[in-house]
Amino acid sequence: MNLSRSARYYRDNPSARAKKNAYDSRYESSRSQKRARAARNKSRRSAIKRVGRGALVGKDLHHKTKKPLHQHKNPSAVKSVVRSVSANRGDK
Repeated sequence: MNLSRSARYYRDNPSARAKKNAYDSRYESSRSQKRARAARNKSRRSAIKRVGRGALVGKDLHHKTKKPLHQHKNPSAVKSVVRSVSANRGDK
């Protein structure tokens, strides 16, 4: 398997990888990121109730609004569609 350019860079530069990991852990533990992650998890749990866990294996949830989920008052009420990973992450 071919590694991406950034993966090769971090593999070859351990100090840069350590710096990136330190930044990532600080960013992911911030209050805003915790709130955003909780909103995504809540939306996924409601989708599991709606369509079942088996329908979501290997799939992403595509929310139909332009606003990020964590900015909605009720993230689980946002209309979402189950899409394949390649289709959902390919849209720009």
